[in-house]
Amino acid sequence: MLDLIATERWIERAAIVQTEKQSAVWKYVLECLFEPEDEDIELSQEDQGALAMIMRTVVDALDNSVQ
Repeated sequence: MLDLIATERWIERAAIVQTEKQSAVWKYVLECLFEPEDEDIELSQEDQGALAMIMRTVVDALDNSVQ
């Protein structure tokens, strides 16, 4: 239970720190990567980090394209 609470707080802090423009989108991405609904999906920490960086690039590109 404490791990879940710590993870939720980390996701919230990361969402705020990583991008103020699209914090809700970033929070959703992090929740999907670090707390997947499908328990059969097992990503390594390295894969989670790589996917987070890719998604960050995608979110930034989409955000910049509408400005």
